[in-house]
Amino acid sequence: MNKKAKNTIKLVLSLALAIVLVWFSFKSIDWPQFWANLQCTRWGFVLLFCICAILAILIRALRWHKMIKPLDPDIKLPTTWDANNIGNLTNAVISGSGELVRCAIVSKGGAQYNAVLGTEIMERAWDGLTIMILVILSIVLGSDVISQFFSEHIWEPLAGNPHNALWVTLVVLIIVVVVILSRRLKNRYKFFNKLYEFFHGLVAGFSSFRNMQGKGLFLVYTAFLWGMYILMYLFVLKSIPALSGLGITDAILLAAIGNIASVIPVPGGIGAYHYLIALSLSTIYGINWEIGILFATLQHELHAVLLIVLGIISYAHNRIHSDSH
Repeated sequence: MNKKAKNTIKLVLSLALAIVLVWFSFKSIDWPQFWANLQCTRWGFVLLFCICAILAILIRALRWHKMIKPLDPDIKLPTTWDANNIGNLTNAVISGSGELVRCAIVSKGGAQYNAVLGTEIMERAWDGLTIMILVILSIVLGSDVISQFFSEHIWEPLAGNPHNALWVTLVVLIIVVVVILSRRLKNRYKFFNKLYEFFHGLVAGFSSFRNMQGKGLFLVYTAFLWGMYILMYLFVLKSIPALSGLGITDAILLAAIGNIASVIPVPGGIGAYHYLIALSLSTIYGINWEIGILFATLQHELHAVLLIVLGIISYAHNRIHSDSH
């Protein structure tokens, strides 16, 4: 099977999963009630949401720019800005493809692709650590209902399936074996030499944080980035009268849940995000499903439209810049 056919199958399967999740999320909606709630939305808070979303994208570009600087001293902020936006645009179509596209755009400047990919993986590792901190914060600051929700709807489905642990173990073992073989056979076979160079580049990307000047500023960027994400959730809560009584602790919880939903392999998180957010609002706060779906739709679709618009603008800018050189 050729690469194009495999990619087509992956796209079809991810779209099918998204459709199923959207159906589960929206099947019991009382649409007249949904539209009535939408008409009561406070759009001033929605505008604040959009401002925070743009600031978050800018801060992410700044943070990644700082990580790549040790690999490519000539890297410019507009390059990481465009690469991030174009990656978000491709992620809206094919889940997980954006990270590879970002690295390809940035590596045109001189840094090795696999080294840039290493910085991308390291950046996601920092995001994963931050999500864990948000989960812990939401459990500590919240009620027993919150810890019960995480246990029943997130941890148990993941840990209760033995296939998940089996697949993780298998993938780790394969990676370890391939790394060992590439080191031992790099001088005998061209294929293993290429693999060794690839892993060596990944390590260089990981170590970019160690070689980075001003690590404190990187941590400040990370704190501001996730602060913007939390404010985005808070402003959407305030934009819906039925949810306006919820505060910053609740926004932290929803930010953690929303980012967990985003790792489910569907284009742009469609369906998975809506279902998990509506489920959390219903289970933890007793909010009716229509309000939960309205919140998820405003949060997700406004952000998606913003990412698509910025992605198109950055794509056009990147093409013009490339053609001029």
